Amino acid sequence: MATTERFDSIEAVKRERERLRMLRDQQLVQLTTHWEHFREPGLQKAIGTGMVKVLTRSLFSWNTAKDVASGISPEMIGGIAGLAFGGRATTTAGKILAMGLSAAVPFIAERIGKSGTGSNVMSELERSWQRVKSYVRDRRDARAERRASDGQ
Repeated sequence: MATTERFDSIEAVKRERERLRMLRDQQLVQLTTHWEHFREPGLQKAIGTGMVKVLTRSLFSWNTAKDVASGISPEMIGGIAGLAFGGRATTTAGKILAMGLSAAVPFIAERIGKSGTGSNVMSELERSWQRVKSYVRDRRDARAERRASDGQ
């Protein structure tokens, strides 16, 4: 560990404190102007739009869904189901029902996975998802063409 530098006099201490205060004030001004840029409505809207695009593309991507589904075990599904069902249960009967459902969900998921039905279900889901994406893309293109023709 390095030794601490000692000041020669109290005046040196005062000069150093004043220098550090000026440095702090400069940093505060820079930080304040930096955060003022984030208060501009145009920048906030651009950041929000970008975040929504990134989140929707990553969350609703089929590859993301397959990756997440492949890493989830039946026990994890039971825990997630327990959290989802148990968090809403307020009565004793509701809590017992949530406990039963969270115990049944892993069993059902394991049975679907073993029987091969799970892969059929996943392929059907993938096909349906591709159709939905195609339909939305076609509607968006048609709307863009309609707007372009109305503008001319």
